[in-house]
Amino acid sequence: QGELEHRRVKRYYARTNKNHAVRQITQLERRETALLRIASRARSSAQRKVNPTTATPVPQNHKRNLRNRETYISFAESESLPYTTSDEHHHISPSRNFPLHLTAWLAKNRDDPAIKDFLPKLQEHLLGRLSHPDWTGDGNEFTSGQRHRLVVKNERVYTHKILRINYTTYDVRRGQDCLNPRNHSDVMFLAADDDATHPFSYAQIVGIFHADVMNT
Repeated sequence: QGELEHRRVKRYYARTNKNHAVRQITQLERRETALLRIASRARSSAQRKVNPTTATPVPQNHKRNLRNRETYISFAESESLPYTTSDEHHHISPSRNFPLHLTAWLAKNRDDPAIKDFLPKLQEHLLGRLSHPDWTGDGNEFTSGQRHRLVVKNERVYTHKILRINYTTYDVRRGQDCLNPRNHSDVMFLAADDDATHPFSYAQIVGIFHADVMNT
């Protein structure tokens, strides 16, 4: 038990910025405990919602929960997040401990409207990141032939717990936001330059991934 607790503290320490680490570790532990309690209450509440005809628990959004379970990692899981400088635009773990097999996942969720054209959109995104990492195209930049020459190694993407975004604050300092699909998933960002109807765009994070790719 003592060795497990030692590993737990080391895992928390890796998530701090090394300044006042004890206080940050305490905050992380309290936050994780609170989240686990919330999850436990949610499970208990779902189990109390019983179908009167079958007398079996029927959690709300059951199918959705099953489908999305693969797109995020539980906070109880350990994932290293090495230090990077604030000059980096974003930061996710290089871990490959939580793979998601694309072909199997797409087949499993083929009836989900959100999966429509998922693979060509993913290929378009990855090609754009390879060709011009500092700006985003309109989603129709590459031909079908160009997309098919992109190879996702082992047909896998790798799931991560959190994404850290570095940015410059209004008072010209460096700031960082820590995002995850569990409890900090709603984001707002500047709209594209050609969108004059509203200055901001909005999105929700459903998963954080990285992929190893080759453009043949």
